[in-house]
Amino acid sequence: MKRLTHNRTGQGYHPDGSIDMSDDWWEQRCKEWPGARKYKDKPVANADLMEQIFSGVHVSGAEGWSAQQGENELDNMEVENDDAASEARQTNPPARQTNPEPDAPSSSNGPRVSNAPRASTVPQPSRKRRAEQGADVMRSSLQSRDDILSHKNHLIESHPDLSCSQLKAMSVLHSLSSIRMWSPLYKAAYKHLREAATNRQTFLSYEDDENKIIYLEEETGEKEEELMYHMPEDVYGVTNLPPLPRQMLRTNKGGGWRRVQRLMFESDKQCFDILRMNQCTFKNLCFMLRQYYKLEESQNVYHEESVAMFVEMVAQDLTVRALAERYQRSVDTVDRKLDQVLSALLKLAADIIKPSIGEFTTPSPVLVNNDRYMPFFEDCIGALDGTHLPVRPPSDNPEPYRGRKGEPTINVLAICNLKMRFIYAYVGVPGRAHDTKVLTHCATHEPFFPHPPDGKYYLVDSGYVELGIILTSLLGEDHQQTLENCLSGGMLVYVL
Repeated sequence: MKRLTHNRTGQGYHPDGSIDMSDDWWEQRCKEWPGARKYKDKPVANADLMEQIFSGVHVSGAEGWSAQQGENELDNMEVENDDAASEARQTNPPARQTNPEPDAPSSSNGPRVSNAPRASTVPQPSRKRRAEQGADVMRSSLQSRDDILSHKNHLIESHPDLSCSQLKAMSVLHSLSSIRMWSPLYKAAYKHLREAATNRQTFLSYEDDENKIIYLEEETGEKEEELMYHMPEDVYGVTNLPPLPRQMLRTNKGGGWRRVQRLMFESDKQCFDILRMNQCTFKNLCFMLRQYYKLEESQNVYHEESVAMFVEMVAQDLTVRALAERYQRSVDTVDRKLDQVLSALLKLAADIIKPSIGEFTTPSPVLVNNDRYMPFFEDCIGALDGTHLPVRPPSDNPEPYRGRKGEPTINVLAICNLKMRFIYAYVGVPGRAHDTKVLTHCATHEPFFPHPPDGKYYLVDSGYVELGIILTSLLGEDHQQTLENCLSGGMLVYVL
């Protein structure tokens, strides 16, 4: 089953868990792998367990966001999530896990345990149970071995001949930060500790480091440098010493601006590798953010450098400290500039990620000028699908973000028109949620969702095979004809 579904999206499934695809799809899979034929009518293994894992993920709208909602809504969501997490930690402290009593009755959902004597014929445990028992025995053996070794080490350390060995004495000597390596006192202490076990035993008997050093000085006749043991007031005769000069962390002044200049005017390929956009696109982006969305520059940081820092952080998945080192700026400056660029980009997204005026009423020029698509897709206005983006999940609840591949992601719903321009995007839903749940929520609850006019439709893949029934019950009787004819290429047409 994994060989059939790996790196393939858009599969539909029957209620029993078997794959619901066309005969042409199965014929192609059987040509690639003859063993695929036996999975045509075979249900997915552990379907009930998968239902328990994935059915609990709901899309409520509290975790998602679209560009038309604005920056204020995004800030409010962050504040509400932080307050809810802190309140949950205060009101619901983690419960201690206790082992149930052996004679306690089981829950009402399971079979009751009886203390009556069993029959003489005891069934043999299953292979899985035997493997679990073997693992328990192995863990118990390892724990016993660790206890024995710990007790053995304790006896060795408490033995009078072994507790003051040369190795332990030298280890303690090296831990004394006041004694420099290979100083006169260090050399004399090294010889003194090697001479007799009683010397090492006396040296180790002192608890604090100061008494150990005094003992070594008295026995060896050597003294460490005076500055190591006297306060600055005694050495210099002053009570207020001048503060130490502040260490400069960013010594390459102007290095960030020179980096941006190289990206903008030297190699276009290097600019694309670092910023994931060519030089012309980057210059146009900087101009739009400055001209129309009031991205201001400070006395020392130009707006091109601010935009380059933000784009490079997103493109290369960098941290703020890594950016501060690359652009030779303080962490506070980088953090402040990133917030300013993000605010400007959110305003830009709200203006461009939306349908243009009259886009759904007139046929797209892409269709009109192409005989391959007209008149078959005359009423098509775009395509929609979901995609998973890797994220760092919240530490208090990371499980809803782990999907079938195990990596934490968010499920992003995106709609593009026939010009390959995005007209809607809904982000923030945990990756375990199915695409149909995200689309159902957006189509029924989000005010900015671009609903097609009557007679128009989006193209989707067969992963939304059951969405027609769902949206029919939610949107009313006017949308009963939700599922159109199946087209070539495995695409399905839905009228939302």
